[in-house]
Amino acid sequence: MLLDEAYAELDTEMVVAEDYQTKFLERRLAFESIQTANEDSASSACKQNSRKFKLPKLEFRKFGGNLKDWLPFWSQFQKIDLDEEVSPDDKFQYLVQATIPGTRGREIVESFPPSCKNYPKVVACLNVRFGREDLLVEVYVQEVLKMIISAHQAKEVISLSSLYEKLESHLRALETLGVTTNTCIAMLFHLVESCLPEEFLRAWHRRMNTSHGGEAKERLASLMEFLRLEVEGEERINLAMTSLGLTQEASTSTGKKP
Repeated sequence: MLLDEAYAELDTEMVVAEDYQTKFLERRLAFESIQTANEDSASSACKQNSRKFKLPKLEFRKFGGNLKDWLPFWSQFQKIDLDEEVSPDDKFQYLVQATIPGTRGREIVESFPPSCKNYPKVVACLNVRFGREDLLVEVYVQEVLKMIISAHQAKEVISLSSLYEKLESHLRALETLGVTTNTCIAMLFHLVESCLPEEFLRAWHRRMNTSHGGEAKERLASLMEFLRLEVEGEERINLAMTSLGLTQEASTSTGKKP
């Protein structure tokens, strides 16, 4: 009899203990949830307070019809073109705003009545006129050829850093257009070499004689890397000379024509 009463009291105590443990866990979870929410709120407020300035609004890159401007223009406008939340009617109006009045680009856009059905047509027409890869490749190759002519006919000093920046820009554009075949890269390699000053080419070929030639793509990458290092070296020299109050003849040049 006493044993039964002891078991009964033990069962009661166990039930009470389990109930207390359950309530304790519930309170603990609620407290941790509130604490986490407060920490997130404080962190968010801290981030908002840390920015004391407003970012400028992004503006459309205007397009007029110059083929060299198509790649940077379309890379920006394509975000609107692919945005499914923007209606075709609004996309058409954005496209009008993104073209320069009185230019071929604006004339082509305005030749289509502004409607949602005509938006895909005007985009297709612009891509045919200005976005053809074969035509753009010719444009950037011609720009490199112009640099060759300019380098050999210029009477004034041409900065090596300026040559590097222009070459790098044209090569990036050609890479974006998929000019990656070994034949095209070999042609580009010789064109780039023709843009560079004689003294630089002598140093470059001395380096090439002590290393493996490799494929055309590797040689072009090595040439541009060598050019970049030369430009950085000259910039350091110019900075050191300027800080000492000295003057230096521009050594980053193709030289003057006699």
